[in-house]
Amino acid sequence: MNKQVILDRIYQDEVVCLIADRYHTDPMSIVHSFLAQSDCQMVIAAGMQEIHLEENEMELLKDLLEYINKQIDTTKQ
Repeated sequence: MNKQVILDRIYQDEVVCLIADRYHTDPMSIVHSFLAQSDCQMVIAAGMQEIHLEENEMELLKDLLEYINKQIDTTKQ
């Protein structure tokens, strides 16, 4: 998973918002932490909270992004 398409709608997704609430942060920080832990993005942006997501949370976010990417591919056909 070296390259990932991130759409704005992921920040409003219920799963992302629930994880953000759990860590008392915003959805953007959760997605950023997911990318950093997935080796997709190695630089922590200034002001961005560094969060270590649990393995099950990483899997949920990975599956969510795969689902969204499949929807994009389907609409392009």
